[in-house]
Amino acid sequence: MKKLAIITLLAALIATILSGQQQPVPPPFEQHPMVREGATWVQATTGAFPCAIRGSVKVVATGSVSVRGMSRDDCGFRIKQRVPATGSSEAAARSQMRGFEILSRSAVETSILTITPGEGSIAYLEIEIWVPYTMRETSVNTRFGALKALAVEGSLKMESGGGPVEADKIGGSAILRTAGGQMSIGSIGGALHCYSGGGYIHVQRVTSEAWCDTAGGDIKIGEVTGPLHLTTGGGNIEVIKAGANVSARSLSGIIDIQDAAGIVTAVARGGSIQIGNAKGARCEASGGAIKVRSQDGPLRLSTAIGNILAALVPGAAQRYEDSFLNSESGDVTLLIPSAFGVTIAAMNETPGMRGLIVSEFPEVRITRDGMNPVRAEGAINGGGPLLRVSTASGNIFLKKQR
Repeated sequence: MKKLAIITLLAALIATILSGQQQPVPPPFEQHPMVREGATWVQATTGAFPCAIRGSVKVVATGSVSVRGMSRDDCGFRIKQRVPATGSSEAAARSQMRGFEILSRSAVETSILTITPGEGSIAYLEIEIWVPYTMRETSVNTRFGALKALAVEGSLKMESGGGPVEADKIGGSAILRTAGGQMSIGSIGGALHCYSGGGYIHVQRVTSEAWCDTAGGDIKIGEVTGPLHLTTGGGNIEVIKAGANVSARSLSGIIDIQDAAGIVTAVARGGSIQIGNAKGARCEASGGAIKVRSQDGPLRLSTAIGNILAALVPGAAQRYEDSFLNSESGDVTLLIPSAFGVTIAAMNETPGMRGLIVSEFPEVRITRDGMNPVRAEGAINGGGPLLRVSTASGNIFLKKQR
């Protein structure tokens, strides 16, 4: 096996010399003895390839790839070939591995490393790459397999044809993609774009704007200082803290935004919506309740099936201009500060005279005219911006916030 690898590498080097052109060349490497690790046989190959400490590096591979920034002035690698050991000898394992091809190419502070398994090999490749932590840009692309990056000062791009993705302590922006797999993301110093064909996305901290999209799985965000854009085809969304506007959409799950410094726009097609502190809320639920608390901005809340609970914040009433709360089938409860100036226009269309409007504010006048909808109108504390409240099947409660 070692002789075959040496012949392959020498052939590539001779072709480069004879052509007189810039071609990929094999980097120097050392092949280590094969060892038994649990239920597998493993053979490791280590080496180094040139790269600029503030340049860019691109890795193209098949298998799992991990990249780590280190205090060094070149790039290094460790490649493990792994095959099952059950019922096979070391000699049989060698015949299954069939080696791999590794080529490097450099041009204008950009280094490219290509790693492909040998023809007929059944070995799985586990690839570790070490780069200077000051690298300006790091890019990894694998046909399939897990991706991991740690302690890279510059920007990061990683894409897998299928496998989990991890990234932490990234100094610049990050673009992360997988055709299917979970994503665990720690600290990102720039903007974040992450996409999964199916799997959860967990993010701890992003120091800029963030986009996260998964075809199926939960999304959990710790803290993002900029605007936040979240979409899942089937899972819950949870945000602890956002420093600007939040847009969240789930086709089947709960949306929970705990603290946002901007307006929250949330659409839930098969679950409830909960919002804590925000500068306003625009929420639409097809089959779940909506609950918003400490809202300091316009409210536009609508649900097809479910209750609505909304609490206003004492202060400038004009911030609630053009607000409405509507449930097609459910109760609507509005909590209003006792000294808050607002004009109420409420309507309950529950059939059969079963619907109620209950108000704790004497300024609000409630009228019922036979089988017509129950209506309530009034200027609380001298009036203010118009706030419309309605339900087609349920009750309406206008309560003093205590």
